[in-house]
Amino acid sequence: METRTTRAILRIVLPYVVCAGLWILLSDRLLGALLPDAHLLTRWSIYKGLAFVCVTAFLLSVLLHAELKSRARDQALMLQNKERLRLLGDNLPDSYVFQYTRSEDGAPLFSPHQRWSREAARPHAGGGAR
Repeated sequence: METRTTRAILRIVLPYVVCAGLWILLSDRLLGALLPDAHLLTRWSIYKGLAFVCVTAFLLSVLLHAELKSRARDQALMLQNKERLRLLGDNLPDSYVFQYTRSEDGAPLFSPHQRWSREAARPHAGGGAR
């Protein structure tokens, strides 16, 4: 999970850093070349700063939207797979429930935990309160 979070952060932060850095470097040079007057340069720098806030807010909203859409798609796929697995388990005749563990060297182990049958999972006919 930590790796997925790190990748999501990088997918959002890296484009922001690149765009913000280019904006600052290129727009300052452009303003300096176009406006030799210090008073006009100051005024346009303020406008440039406000435009920076608007453009980066838009960029962040696009990146966050893409990330949330990806997570929603992954969540839907996970629920679909969970339902498929449940249907598979419900339609097996008799089976074992396996317990997932790891060996000392980290290799996955699947050991039978208990025998399961549909009949054993049903409540006993005479055992409930009436």
